[in-house]
Amino acid sequence: NIISPRAGRSPSLFCGWARGVMLWVIAALGVGGATGTSASTVTLDFDGFSGGTEITTQYQTLGVSATSVVALYAFNTPVNAHSGPNIAASMLSDVMTFRFNPAIAGDVQSVSAYLVALTSPLSLFAYDAMNNLVAQGLVNVAIDYPAYDYSFVSLSTTGNPITTLEIHGAAATYVIDDVSFSTSTVPE
Repeated sequence: NIISPRAGRSPSLFCGWARGVMLWVIAALGVGGATGTSASTVTLDFDGFSGGTEITTQYQTLGVSATSVVALYAFNTPVNAHSGPNIAASMLSDVMTFRFNPAIAGDVQSVSAYLVALTSPLSLFAYDAMNNLVAQGLVNVAIDYPAYDYSFVSLSTTGNPITTLEIHGAAATYVIDDVSFSTSTVPE
């Protein structure tokens, strides 16, 4: 069974029973079709923004909007950037959200990111357009202070495309860099 916070279960309960797991990914099968041109992969690196910039619609031309995502200069944090000078953190909420517009981004079949959980595990949930959970993952707390290493997480579906990625963790206690999404097709 896939456990979703939207199904009335608390993400903290989910993290509790899975605390001993270093990294796992479950993909659920669904039904879906797509038309268009060849596949592509796009990476959001958060570079080019001033430190403290809230990321909302800056990636709109790529078909991505976000909530509770703040770009930070990595040199102002205890975590190095995975690439470039910036990272992103969820400074405003416990849940960081990325939404993918299929009309612009295409049918997203996988999402990946580099994450560091500073104080508590992170739960990642990918949903389709009908808010059905299609994939989930977990990142345990980084224990390699002061040089925190990133955990690479990739979620994918062979069924309905991913339209929403949620990352659950305590606000201001995790960072993310290089969020990528891959499509099976790109709109024509």
